[in-house]
Amino acid sequence: MCPLVFVSSIYNASVVYFGLTAALHHEEYIDGFQIMSVCSIFTANFVAYIGLTLSASLVHESSEDLLQKAYEVLNFRNDINSIQQRFLSSLEKDLFLTVWRIVPIKRSFIFTTMGTIFTYCIILDSLRPTAIIVPEWRKFVL
Repeated sequence: MCPLVFVSSIYNASVVYFGLTAALHHEEYIDGFQIMSVCSIFTANFVAYIGLTLSASLVHESSEDLLQKAYEVLNFRNDINSIQQRFLSSLEKDLFLTVWRIVPIKRSFIFTTMGTIFTYCIILDSLRPTAIIVPEWRKFVL
């Protein structure tokens, strides 16, 4: 899961930066078709990234629901065998997918990564030179 999350995060960051520069500097594009294609790529990537992280966060939520149901079922019994005890102890360990066993993928992970990526994209865009750079294609068209 780690390489998939890492690669999709890097891809998401590059598409967010590309979409942000297309929105802020639309004069660098030839026509509306190019801007619409950038917007559609941005939207598709955004939905795919949220789908990936949301499906990974469902593992933790399902684990919590299963633990709650197991406690409810086993709470009425006086005798718990060793298999049931091991099952409860494995559920108490908080099962979730992680990124390099450092960050658990929960719902807050989605908003944290998107906010961080968007912030760095704005910072990188602000580092662009302030002088108007004429794109190469405009030199030949005009």
